[in-house]
Amino acid sequence: MFATWMSRDLPNWWSAGKHAVNAILREPYKKYSAALPDASDRPTAEKLIAEVHQSGFFLRVEKPPKSKTLSLQPIQVFSPDAFYIWVYEGNQWWGTLMGLGVLVLTLAGVMFPLWPQFMRTGVYYLSLAFLGLLGLFFGLIIVRFIVWLVLVLTIGRGGWIFPNLLADVGIVESFIPTWG
Repeated sequence: MFATWMSRDLPNWWSAGKHAVNAILREPYKKYSAALPDASDRPTAEKLIAEVHQSGFFLRVEKPPKSKTLSLQPIQVFSPDAFYIWVYEGNQWWGTLMGLGVLVLTLAGVMFPLWPQFMRTGVYYLSLAFLGLLGLFFGLIIVRFIVWLVLVLTIGRGGWIFPNLLADVGIVESFIPTWG
């Protein structure tokens, strides 16, 4: 629980040891002090961080001045002025559930011939609806290109129907504005 709290409180994946000590001495840590080890002064906080460091939750690295590259130190001793990277990845349940979900979906897809007839019919109609929406989208792209081409050839200046249609925006924002 302590490592989970520390990985949330420190904003970077690497930081100086003194930042970790300062994080323990700040007020948010004291709210969780019943569930976390007590650290009321700086030497106690440094000792607590050194114990977590020995457990292997973070590693000491060297950061040259004015550089963004880090190299692993061969001697792993805690010092408040040294830099550290987090190795703790938190709870892995979400990844496990995602893996099981992929496995279940794959098995369900492979066993498609064993599905009841009403489920196969439903999947068939859903795929037709998706294909229709995809065809409508491509048709809209072709129509807007034809309108642009006609405008360029007749008045010498183009204009787009739904100018944000292919932009990296949300679904509703793709259709706003209608002309541009």
